[in-house]
Amino acid sequence: MNSADTGVPIEYDPLLVEQAVFLRISGDPLETAFHAARERLYLLQDPAQKEAAFQRFHVSWFARLALGRLVSEALAELPALPARAQRLCLFPALHPSQEGADFHPWRAPQPNQLEPAGAVVIRLTAARLLPHPEALYWLRHELMHVADMLDPAFAYSPVWPASPADPLTANLQRERYRVLWDAWIDGRLHRRGTLPQAIRRRRLADFTRAFGSPPDAAARFDAVFGADALTHAGLVEMALLPATNIAGETSRPPAALPCPICRFPTFELTPPGAEIDQNVLNLIQADFPSWRLEHGLCRQCADLYRSREISAAEAALLPGIR
Repeated sequence: MNSADTGVPIEYDPLLVEQAVFLRISGDPLETAFHAARERLYLLQDPAQKEAAFQRFHVSWFARLALGRLVSEALAELPALPARAQRLCLFPALHPSQEGADFHPWRAPQPNQLEPAGAVVIRLTAARLLPHPEALYWLRHELMHVADMLDPAFAYSPVWPASPADPLTANLQRERYRVLWDAWIDGRLHRRGTLPQAIRRRRLADFTRAFGSPPDAAARFDAVFGADALTHAGLVEMALLPATNIAGETSRPPAALPCPICRFPTFELTPPGAEIDQNVLNLIQADFPSWRLEHGLCRQCADLYRSREISAAEAALLPGIR
C-alpha cells in the first residue's frame, strides 16, 4: 500500500495493514459489515485473485479508518526529511523490542548527488497506528532519530569508536549514548509542545540510571534536554567521558571518585565490606584479577555483574547446558 500525501511515498507492508485494520475494527459499529464483506471474498476460486482481493479490501478499510493519519502527521512535522529520503517503508514488528526507525541508503547512489538517498524503514506493532497520543509521540520520536542521522550538522556515524573497555563497560557506554540522544530528541519535542507530560520524568530516570546520581545530575540532564544543537561526536564524548558537559568543560566535584572497574567518576562507590555475592565477586575478578572488594565499585558495574550472574544461573537450567 502506497501513499504520497506528504511528499515522500509511504509504503505499508500488507501484513501490517491487515493487522492494523483488524485491531481497529474490533468493537467498532462497522465491525459486522466489515466481516460480512470480507467473508464474501472466500468465494473466489483462483488463489492469486483471492490474495489480491484481500489485500485491496484491507487497503480500502485502512484508508476508510484513517489508519495512516498518524504517520502522515508525524512526517509532515519534519519537512526536511522528505528531501533526503525517497521512501518511507513500514513493516510489522513481532514484539515492541523490535520496534524502531532507521535509514537505509541506496546501494548505488545517483551520480553527483550531494544529499544521501535512500529509504526510511520503520518497524512497529500495529497498535502504533491506532489514534493515541503515545503512538503519535513514538512516531515523532523515531522519525526525529532518522532526521538527525540525515542532518549534516549532526554528522551521524554508525561506527562506534574503538575502545579498550571491556564488553560490559562498552555496553554501558552505548546505553549512555542512547539515553543522551533520546533526551535531546524529547527536549526538542517538549519545546514544540508535542511531548507527553510523563516523558520528561521518564528520560530523567533513564539518565540517572545510566549516569548515577551526582549532586548536579538534574542540571546535567537539563543541559542535554534543553540543548538547541548537539552532534553525534558530542554525544559519544559524553557517553565515553561522563564528566564532560555539553560545553566541553570538565566538571570534577571534589567528592567524585573513579570506579576501579569502569574508571568513570561516581558519587556512589560501593564501600569496602559491602555485601556482594561470591559468584558476582568471582565474575568481576575473572575480568579484573587485581581487583579486590575493598577497592569498591560503582553501582552500575555492580548491577551489570549481578545481572550477568543471574543470566548464567538461568542458562544453567536449560536442557543440554552443564
